[in-house]
Formats: sequence, structure tokens, C-alpha cells
Amino acid sequence: MCILFIAIDQHPDYPVIIAANRDEFKARPTSHLQQWPEGIIAGKDLQAGGTWLGVNQQGHFSALTNIRQPQKPDFTGPSRGELPLYTLSNSIPQSKQYLLSNAPLFQGFNLVFGHINELYRFNSNEQQIQPLTAGIHAVCNGPLNTDWPKMSLGKQLLQQVLAKPTLPIEQLWSILANKQQAQDQHLPQTGVPYQWEKVLSSIYIEGLEYGTRASSLILLDRQNILHIYERSDVKAGDSSFTIAI
Repeated sequence: MCILFIAIDQHPDYPVIIAANRDEFKARPTSHLQQWPEGIIAGKDLQAGGTWLGVNQQGHFSALTNIRQPQKPDFTGPSRGELPLYTLSNSIPQSKQYLLSNAPLFQGFNLVFGHINELYRFNSNEQQIQPLTAGIHAVCNGPLNTDWPKMSLGKQLLQQVLAKPTLPIEQLWSILANKQQAQDQHLPQTGVPYQWEKVLSSIYIEGLEYGTRASSLILLDRQNILHIYERSDVKAGDSSFTIAI
């Protein structure tokens, strides 16, 4: 279902920091972070052909999270993985218009998109585009900055890391690897059974058939160099790219 933590203007050396997990069924065929012929850098969903997170050579970013809609189990529309590809290939105004016009064709989603220095978040249920302002944000499977335990925990941990004068990259990875599940009384009610709510309540999801399959860090430094890293279950070692924007 995926989760993103986004820090904007919260560290002296990195004006934008994004830490994200991609959660998916383990049997779904996937390719690791790589440069596509189209010029974007992203992992690839080999089943539907889209992606969950990527950047392009001009410094545009896009990442997707699902909104849980268990009341629509037989939905047969297009894959949500098309949405990051569209926004990475078109201007911000075009992307805004496309999302507002075409969101009903897809199952529920949040999309963070735009230039790395001008990010927006679109929620298909709310039909609302809002800029991401300075601060620490969490995007998961509902409204922006919802007070779900794992979203609150991740923001708190990220704030602690950002308080250090030199950014400890491994501690960012540790946030994404956190397996702490919510206490029962604090579990969100998203329409799935208790057992699923429990498994899905941690930042890093560890299920038998479903779980966190890729973790990503996107860092923009003061020299306008974009650093992209991924740790994935389909490739040994980290994948990494840098782009001057």
C-alpha cells in the first residue's frame, strides 16, 4: 500500500528529503530501480508496466500510494502505476488537469508529483490538489498527515534524524525498516479485517504473501544534485543514481 515521509526545508544541507516504502504482493513481478528508455529513473511493475515511484532528468518526481477501497473488489480499470509515468512525462499544469479529469477511472490513490522544488499531493477521493509546504509530511493510504500510528511514528523518527547537523543516511533507512506494529486500540479502521490492519500497521510490512518490497531515498542537496537510492527484494545491494537539475 506504500508510505512516504517528506521533509521540505527541514535540514541545512538537504532542502528536500523523501523516504518511501513500496508495499506489494510478493508474487507480483517487479524490476529494480533503473533508467528507462523514456529517460525516467524508476522501478518497474512487470505485470502492468507502470511504476510506483520515479524521477526524470529534469528533476520531476512522482510517487503513488493506494487508498484502500475494499468495497470495490472487482474494479477493472487501468493500473494506477500509469499515473507516475504520466506526471513524469508532462508539465505540472497538464498533470493537474489530467488528475482532476481522470481520477475516477482508477481505484483510489494519493499521488505526490511535480518538480522536486514544487511538489503537490493529489487525493482521488477528495479530488483535491494541494502544495506540500515547508515541514514534515506523511502520505499513506488516506488523507495527508493522517494520525495513523505508523505515519506519526515515521514523522517523529524523521524529525529526530533531521535534528542532527550531518544527515545520517543509515538512520533514514532504519526508519523505513521499522517493524513496530500499532497497538490494537490504535489500529486505523480502513475496511479490511483485523489481521490485515495489524500487519499493515507498521512502516515496514512483513507478511507471508504481502509486504514491503522496496525502500527508496530521494535527497536534494544545496548544489541542486538529486540523489536517488533504492533497496529492493529483486536486487542485491543498493541501486543509486544522481541527477544535476
